[in-house]
Amino acid sequence: MRTANPAFSTLSEMEDSVRNVARWGHVLRNLGAGTSMIEPGALWVVGHSLEQLGEEIEARWEEAFRAQRGQA
Repeated sequence: MRTANPAFSTLSEMEDSVRNVARWGHVLRNLGAGTSMIEPGALWVVGHSLEQLGEEIEARWEEAFRAQRGQA
């Protein structure tokens, strides 16, 4: 009987975050396609959200590697 990869659970939990990267890309393309001025505060909020998302993905990525090495 084959056991599951120890990193699978962590990688599976990353699915929403990884998909959200593409969704944020779509938001930014739509903002860039508009003709109105974008307030600096609005861009700060988008940038802050992307930064948090990136940190979350990076932490999960490292967690998956630790699990794979049996260090979770």
